[in-house]
Formats: sequence, structure tokens, C-alpha cells
Amino acid sequence: MKNQAGLHRWDRILELSHDLYAVTDSQGRLTSLNPAWQRLLQFSQDELLGRPFLDIVHPDDRAPAAHAIESVMATPSVDDLVLRCTARDGTARQVSWRITPVREEQVVYWLGRELIRRTRADAGPHGDPWLFRAMMEQSPLPIELMAPDGRVTAVNTAWRRMWDISEEEASEFIRRYNILEDAQADDLGVGALIRKAFAGESVILPPIKYSAGLAGEQVGLKFSSGASPWIQCYMFPVKDEHEAVELVVNTYIDLTSLKHAEQRARKLKPALQDVFRLALDREAADRALRVDAVAALEKLGALTPREREVLVQVIAGKPNKAIASDLGVSLVTVKVHRGRVMHKLRVTSLAELVRICEQAGLLPSL
Repeated sequence: MKNQAGLHRWDRILELSHDLYAVTDSQGRLTSLNPAWQRLLQFSQDELLGRPFLDIVHPDDRAPAAHAIESVMATPSVDDLVLRCTARDGTARQVSWRITPVREEQVVYWLGRELIRRTRADAGPHGDPWLFRAMMEQSPLPIELMAPDGRVTAVNTAWRRMWDISEEEASEFIRRYNILEDAQADDLGVGALIRKAFAGESVILPPIKYSAGLAGEQVGLKFSSGASPWIQCYMFPVKDEHEAVELVVNTYIDLTSLKHAEQRARKLKPALQDVFRLALDREAADRALRVDAVAALEKLGALTPREREVLVQVIAGKPNKAIASDLGVSLVTVKVHRGRVMHKLRVTSLAELVRICEQAGLLPSL
């Protein structure tokens, strides 16, 4: 049972791998190959099985390929044999091969890796591509690398996490997806910009809400989950020494949290405007009260001590006779002072007199 599980797991690895695996017989005919051949060269397995390996090699590279096939049985292995392989559409794919013979079985095992997937990787220390792979995989930003024809050749963990799809779903999606054929991108108005990146320009896409589920449906997949994040993409081409595009790098910025915050702010805007308006109205009212208080204090400051004493008695609601008795003055004197108070404060009634005292903040202390 363990052996069967191990074999099944190995078959799954071969099925999902982007690298080319194949077996040829002693005559160089293809006897077994994995699905990556169809993804890269667009030929079905049935079309390739039984054919000489040389059939898919570019004519200019067939001489070294034929020499390798003839001599491989006498060598331990052949490493880094770079050959151009011709796809169905006539394009040439540059592939680095490792060839290992199994003499007792009279077969040869081939492992091929498209060189575009390693482009610029040698920028790592001492030509070791580990640094490039580590930088991409550990980046917090979602990244995908794409071939010049729009096929995705590599993604990092952050990319899978953003789309909320499993590694297996991501592998199948990548196998089928081509960004240059993405109808959703055209519907969202960014298709023309994407094509500019593949034509050799660096571009920044406007923010869009992109549906992973819809993208999956376009290539015949139904994801177990799948997100619809707001994203903004920064796309730039990587070119060779002849200015030909070797690959396009697409880096994503996830704007979902920012967009949700903007939506909440828009919902809160009317309420915030009301609060702000009330605050302004209250500030205006308080400012008016302060102005009235200053004016009232200035008026009250013009009263003499005796007039203030009379004012206190008047505000208390006492009649003139009671005021005269309390202050020990004549009734005529009280009437004279009361008249002066009303004149200086420019009021004609007791209610107006009380209001001035309230405005000045003196009424509680009186």
C-alpha cells in the first residue's frame, strides 16, 4: 500500500510539473512523457509518442541532439544540453536538458527545463539561482512571471494566498490560463495596457476588482473557493540584449482593505457631515454668547456702586419701597437710581434687565 501511495504521489508530481519529463528508447523514439510537453509545445501525447525526439528539435540544433542520442549510452549522463524545440505554432522554446541512460533497460530519461523560466536567475551569488527563487517566494507581494506569449510560468505563495485557491488548483489554472486571452481583463478595461507590457512597455494598471472564480470559469475550472480582491498591477518586461521580451513580471498590490475602508467612509460621510455641521452651529452659538457676554459686562461696568445695589434689589423682584428700606434711602432716590440703571443698560423692562445679567454670567452670583 505504501508503495502504491508513493507511486501515485510521484505520478501526481510528474503531472503537475512545469518541467519536461520523457523516456526514449535506444533509437531515440519517445515512449513516455508528462503533460508539460503539451503545455509547452502544444502537441498532445498521442501526437508525440512513438516519434523520434529529433522531430521536435529545431533544424539548426539537430546535429548536437543527434550526437547526444548516439553517444549517451556510453556516458554516465549529459548535463545542460541546450536545444531549441519547435512548438505547434512554429515558435522555438529554448530548453536545457539533462539526459540519463539506463543501459540495462536500453532507455534514456530526459529532464528538460525551459530556459525562460530561469531568465535572470543567475543574478544570484556565484551564478546560483537560489537567491532569485528565495526572493520571489518570500516576497509579501503576489508575483507571477509570464512568457512572451502570455502563459504564466511561475507564481509565488503570496499569489496563491491572494486568490484563495489551493496549490493544486493554482497549478491547473496556470496550465490553462493565458493573460493575453483574458476576457475579464478586457471587460474591466485593462486588456490594452496588458498587451503594452508584452509589447515591451512598463505599465501600471488602474485599480480593478478581479474575480478569481470568473477567471477560472473562463478556462473551464471551478474553484473550491476563490476571492474577488481589489488589485493594482505593476507590469514590466524583462528583455535580452537585443531588446526582445523574454518574460513579463506582474506584481500585485492588494487594495481590498483600502477599498473597504473607502466604502465605509462613504457610508459614514452623511453622518459625519451632520456632526460637523452641528459642531459648527454650536461653535457659532457659543461665539455669539461670548460676544453678548462681553457687551453685557461693558454695560454693567458703567454702573455706580449704588446703582449696582439698586440693580440687585430690582432683579430680586423687590418693590421700590422695600429697596428704599433695605438701602436706608428715600423712595425718590431709589426711583432716580432705578431710572439711571435702565437708561445705562438701554432696557425698558425688568425682563430685559434680567437677560443682560444672564448674558454677563452674573445672575447666579446676584
